[in-house]
Amino acid sequence: MNLNTLLDLLSEDPTSLNLIISDVFKKYKGLIYTIGRELLSVYKDLVDNDEWFEVDSKLYAKKVKSLEDAGFSREEAMAITLFEKNNTFQRSKQNSGVTLKMSSK
Repeated sequence: MNLNTLLDLLSEDPTSLNLIISDVFKKYKGLIYTIGRELLSVYKDLVDNDEWFEVDSKLYAKKVKSLEDAGFSREEAMAITLFEKNNTFQRSKQNSGVTLKMSSK
């Protein structure tokens, strides 16, 4: 099935997405699990890599400094940065929930 055929099917019946995803998972289950294991391995490597956390920390430190340079107090800058980080986390959690709901039917 090519992309155009898939898009035609979805435009005719958007609810067919669950069936299509189910068929794709059945057909490529081994490959999907292999890719998943590789992604998990990469994630584990990142967790064990202190440089990853150092870069992440520098990113948020620079955000706070930029906000302070723009005239916000340190407390305001920290609150804005934490709010943005929390919103990013909530969006990613929400998006993964949608994916899980779609694929579990």
